[in-house]
This record gives sequence, structure tokens and C-alpha cells, in this order.
Amino acid sequence: IRNVNPGFDTRNILTFEISPQQAGYKTVPAHALFERLREDIAAMPGVLSVSYSEAPLLAGSWSRTSFRNLPGAGSKTDVKEADWMPVSPEFFSTLKIPFVAGRNLNAADFEIAAKNSELQKARGEAKPGAPKPPPPTAPLPVIVNKEFVKQYFAGRNPLGQQFGSEDGSDEEHWAKGPGFEIIGVVENAKYNDLKRPVDPTMYVPLTFADASYEVRTATDPKTFIAPIRSAISRLDDNIPMEDARTQSEHIDQLLSQERIMAQLSTFFALLALMLACIGLYGLLSYEVTRRTREIGIRMALGAHRGDLIRLVVWQGVALALVGTAAGVAAALGLARLLTKMLFGVKPSDPWTLAAVVILLGGVALLAALVPARRATAVDPMIALRYE
Repeated sequence: IRNVNPGFDTRNILTFEISPQQAGYKTVPAHALFERLREDIAAMPGVLSVSYSEAPLLAGSWSRTSFRNLPGAGSKTDVKEADWMPVSPEFFSTLKIPFVAGRNLNAADFEIAAKNSELQKARGEAKPGAPKPPPPTAPLPVIVNKEFVKQYFAGRNPLGQQFGSEDGSDEEHWAKGPGFEIIGVVENAKYNDLKRPVDPTMYVPLTFADASYEVRTATDPKTFIAPIRSAISRLDDNIPMEDARTQSEHIDQLLSQERIMAQLSTFFALLALMLACIGLYGLLSYEVTRRTREIGIRMALGAHRGDLIRLVVWQGVALALVGTAAGVAAALGLARLLTKMLFGVKPSDPWTLAAVVILLGGVALLAALVPARRATAVDPMIALRYE
């Protein structure tokens, strides 16, 4: 899983959250605070770029939205879905997500987003029977990823396309008014999970009163925690810096469950393999030792020591091969139960099975060879009296 390409540069990024809403800020004052803090952090020596978003990528958070009325769609009621990520304009440059086409978000886009958000909020809070505020008149500017274009605008130029518009008659559907307009296309990037395939994603202007920052630095990101905390305090002592972590720590936490399962599986697998080797060695060694009298009789009748060793070893190894074949067949059948726990490898991994077969074959050879050599070295008369 760690070798999966997330679609953005995860190195030297510090993330943290601030919640101006808890300190009484509204959307517009909070947005001004976001920008002032972003500028203060960007001015620090060693800081390369700063952005903010609804949540850091690969931190486990996930937002999703629905829309309809795609251009050229057969049914106007066909509901589609996409991942949803409110961001600042610097988000793509900070995380190094390249643009494929179109432009980035600008100040006018944020004004449209803030106005649309207020109108939608007012319509939702209007009392029954009271006149409802008008729906938004301008489409919300959005940037989409390549997967969005692949699924919904294949073979067409997505720039300038509008979708999700509503006439206001569907009060339950949240996308009232003119819907969305695509202004740019970016490369695909993982959102909340490395194992989850990249879904169609819409990046929109952030208009909330809470945000998570992404700070790309030239050196160790953790050394900037204290200066950033001081910068936040200078702006407002009532706003704490929360959940300060590097992007690598987010990924490590995301993989913690998989890492624990891998460690437990490895431990019990090695324990089972060790017990199998001990049992196999003990069984074959005992079987060969029981044939000491038979070996004495064969040697008394003129059998050569080398022929006896080969005979006994081959019979022991053949017995082990039969058991190994049965074990491999059982492993191939039972391993299908582990499919959901694996990523990037098949349950019937040939290299693992081959390594175990070779190991067990070596143990079987050793278990048969050592007692066979010991038995053939005994004087035939002593071997004949062996019980």
C-alpha cells in the first residue's frame, strides 16, 4: 500500500486545523482570517507554499455530493455522485497536483461561492409558508479531476460545461439554481484512502468558517509547529492550533490497522511454520529410527550403505511431498478467505508458496538423512538386536 502513488507530493508537508467558528467567527470574517494567516505563514523563512482546505488529503475525512442534469444525459432525473473538496486557490500548487486544462480558482470565484452559499442557507432556513429567497443566479465554479471528465464528459471539452442546475421545483435537492460550471481540470489524486480507487472529484471554493492548512516546507515540517502556533495567537488568542501532523503521519495512521494485521499475520504464520517444521522433523526422524532393525537386516544381506541411505531418504521425502501437495491445495482453497485483507498481492502468491515448499522439503530431507546416516553407521549385529 505504501508504494501506491497518491497523486500528490507527500514530502515535507505539515497539516493543522483551526476552528474560527467555535470562536464566534462567521464565514466572511473567517475567510479573511484564513488569508491573513496564510500570508503570515508563507512569509516565514523555509516555508515554500501554504494552502487550506476542508480537510487534509489521506487523513480519513471524506465528503461527497450528488448532482444531475449532465449535458447530453438521457434522463434529467439521473443522479450522479462525486467526491467533494472545498479548497483555497493555492491547494494545487502546495500539494503539487498539476493542472491538465483550464484555470485555477480566483477571488471572483470565491465571491460567487460565498453568495450562493448564503442564498442556499437562507432558502433552507426559510419558515414554512414564508416567501423563499431566490436561488443563486451564477453557477458555482468547480475544478474537476481527470476521472470526472472520463466518466461524465468523455470525448467532450469539459471547460465551460454547466451541470446540476435546478429550476427550484425540487426542494429536497440541495443544488438549486444554475448548478456548477467547470473552470479547470487537474490530475487524479487520492482523497481519503490509498486503497480506494480515485472517484470523480469536484474541487470548489472553501466558504466554511473552519479549515485545515497544508504547509510545504524546505526542511523538517515539525520545526514549524511552534512558529505557526505563535502566528495564530497573534491573530486571535481564542483560536487554537489543532491536530498538527505531517502528511507522512497521516498516511502512517491511515495504514495503522493494515500494519497491525500484517504484523500479527506474520507472527502467527512464522509460528505455524516453525511448528510444522518441528513436527515434520520429529515425525520423519522417528519413522526412520524405527527402521533401524530393517536397515541392519539389509546390510547383513549385503546392501550398500549409500543405497540404503538413498532408499530411506527418498521414502521420507516422498511422504513429505505428498503432505506438502495436500497442504498447498488446502492453502490455495483457504487463501481466498484472505482476499479482502490483501492489497496489491494475490492470496495464491507463487513466491510465498514456493518458499514454504522448499523450506519444508529441506526439513524433510534433513529429518530423513540424519537418522538414516546414523542407522547405517551402526554395526549390523547391533542393528539386528535393535527394538
